[in-house]
Amino acid sequence: MNIYLDKSSIIPLGEQLQTQLRFIIDRGDLAPEAFLPTVKDLASQLDLNYNTVAAAYRALEREGYLVQNRRAGTKVSPTPPVKPEQALLSQLSQTFASQLTKLGLDINEGLKQVSAQVSHTQALAQLTIAVLAKTPLEATQLADRLELFLPSQFKCIPLTLENYQSMDYHFTFIDPALIQRLTATANIIPPMAASHYSPEFPAGAD
Repeated sequence: MNIYLDKSSIIPLGEQLQTQLRFIIDRGDLAPEAFLPTVKDLASQLDLNYNTVAAAYRALEREGYLVQNRRAGTKVSPTPPVKPEQALLSQLSQTFASQLTKLGLDINEGLKQVSAQVSHTQALAQLTIAVLAKTPLEATQLADRLELFLPSQFKCIPLTLENYQSMDYHFTFIDPALIQRLTATANIIPPMAASHYSPEFPAGAD
């Protein structure tokens, strides 16, 4: 289970953790009833506060992703919710906010530009989503899965970093395995997403 947290991001670490766990489960990387690390172990692995991980686990349990048992541990729900659109939205929001921070831009000004772009893209007949993964095969598989859950106006284009040009697409969906590589690549800036970022995160100490 590969999880990368950007500690320089304005997005709280607990929210980043929830986002990535949701996506990992939605994508099928963790099978139903698969066990997760204990709160203590995951907190140690990620260098996080114990309460932050515990709060994330509780939140995902409320959403139906996880089942917690004091004796047996924490595992994926036998029938976790299938909400790839939420995973898509969370990833887009996280990338957008992170890039604004790295560029030293104001979040409010960024959201104004998002609103303007939303108004423009809503008038288009078809919206294209760049789906970035490490290999063409992984990108194609991920794009095919996404299109099953998206309205017909969206078209997913499988890509790798080598043939990706951000301004050619309305949205960018990034495989979490690429997040670490992307944050180290200054010239890769995904286009702004049709999403609403809220800095509020009700639980967690980080």
